[in-house]
Amino acid sequence: GQRRTEANALRDIEQRVREGVSLSSAVAGAGSLFPPYVSRLLHAGESSGTLEATLRDVAQTADRSATAKERLASRPLMTPA
Repeated sequence: GQRRTEANALRDIEQRVREGVSLSSAVAGAGSLFPPYVSRLLHAGESSGTLEATLRDVAQTADRSATAKERLASRPLMTPA
């Protein structure tokens, strides 16, 4: 299923980083698991020495996005009168 595919992709990212590939490159190579802007943000964080803060920002953005999607999904569909 999807969770298995995601878990495999995360393991691949971890393995690539252990082999010396940058996190941004490993994430970029993960296909559609992450939106393209994530690898670009990670690259900027790596380049500027602010990777930890960048990771925190990316995580917070993902959390807000998931929360917004959950709220939208829980609302009943409105039909025109």
